[in-house]
Amino acid sequence: METALHSLVRTIEKSVYSQEYSLVAFLDIEGAFNNVKTEAIMKGLEFLEVDDRVTRLVNQMLVSRIVNSELGGSTIRRQVVRGTPQGGVLSPLLWNIVINRLLLQLEKEGIGVVAYADDVAIAVSGKHLSTIKEVMQNALSIIAKWASSCGLGINPAKTELVLFTRKYKTPEIIPPSLNGTRLAFTDKARFLGTILDSKLSWRPNIMERVNKATIALYSCKSAIGKRWGMKPELVHWLFTAVVRPVLMYGVSVWWPALDKTTYRKMVERVQRLACLHISGAMRSTPTHAMEVMFHLLPVDILGKQIAANTATRLTAVSQWKCLQIGHSKIGESLKDKLANLDYITSTLCFEKNFRTSCPSRENWKSGSAQISEVIEFFTDGSKLDGKVGAGVFCDKLNVNISVRLPDYCSVYQAEVVAIKEVLSWLKHNAISAVDIAIYVDSQAAIKSLESVSMTSRVALELPLIS
Repeated sequence: METALHSLVRTIEKSVYSQEYSLVAFLDIEGAFNNVKTEAIMKGLEFLEVDDRVTRLVNQMLVSRIVNSELGGSTIRRQVVRGTPQGGVLSPLLWNIVINRLLLQLEKEGIGVVAYADDVAIAVSGKHLSTIKEVMQNALSIIAKWASSCGLGINPAKTELVLFTRKYKTPEIIPPSLNGTRLAFTDKARFLGTILDSKLSWRPNIMERVNKATIALYSCKSAIGKRWGMKPELVHWLFTAVVRPVLMYGVSVWWPALDKTTYRKMVERVQRLACLHISGAMRSTPTHAMEVMFHLLPVDILGKQIAANTATRLTAVSQWKCLQIGHSKIGESLKDKLANLDYITSTLCFEKNFRTSCPSRENWKSGSAQISEVIEFFTDGSKLDGKVGAGVFCDKLNVNISVRLPDYCSVYQAEVVAIKEVLSWLKHNAISAVDIAIYVDSQAAIKSLESVSMTSRVALELPLIS
């Protein structure tokens, strides 16, 4: 969800700040999971060259469903011939396979598209509205044809068309049509629970966030009686765990709006109200004093913190693209830290010059777990009092190594770094003609090295060093 929001808002911001137009159509696919044809799913599987046996298995699963409906003394039995099972594990994947062909076709035409499940947004940017309209009309024609082939419908009345620009005067143009129905321009649209207005001011979105968070706060407050109530720490938990996530939903893309005093005060009002409920203080109590007392960050700082965490997480999987403007500029200030991230996109590694083993407790007690006639290294990683370190010991070679790691590292990372120190020491001292045994007390580290799919940068480096 965050990836889709970031991608769409970044595209709009890029055109808006460049004094261009960005025309976005937010499509409403009616009953996507319930109405998609089985034939469309099969074509999608064939397009991806999925094994025939898997394709036949999926087809059998979809066409063999029977629905029984009972009302009073009557019973109706019908065979399901469309859609995917509700709540099925494969249902989201099968839908992605169906819509994948549409996304590829639109990208081949040079049309920007952002999709999350059945929420699809088509974005076309440029300086000339007439050209933008032609490209959008072509995109809508492709989508209508695809939807018809898949047994789906796109409701023109629920399709929102927004022209994003900060220009005061825009030339009048006739909007494009969908399925023979002329679309209508709107001032704002909703995408993945976030409201985007045509000026990208975020005012409607912030107003909705404040209203929903206030309702959630008073709903929690209704659990408190007139002569009794919950403890302050419980009310504090309700605010941080229930109300604040509602207030800050999608803040990774609208956090720049909190720099404006008007919008910031709207959001601060909810946090102040929560502080009064927690403390029972007088209404004249300063907001900042209560925030300090309850360890609550000011809303503008909290918004930037959440956005920075999102940028860090998406950068690790190569999904965050920075700009000098808009919400994505927060990634520029994190470039040095992001370069040292340990988490990486899952990478396959099949060639390994070492063997791993996890002996049982009985093997250790009987002594059969130890390997004879080898040079033994013992490693350990620990995190104590917020400080992280790794150590290496070898009696035969008189090796004692200790490494201090940044405080934000985990015990798993410390364990893997300790193994890396052993391999680096062996390589530096050109010791390769003897058998080496490295004893590690972390199953997580051993099993991650056994796996062919690596998500740790340090763990991926180990096969290269060994």
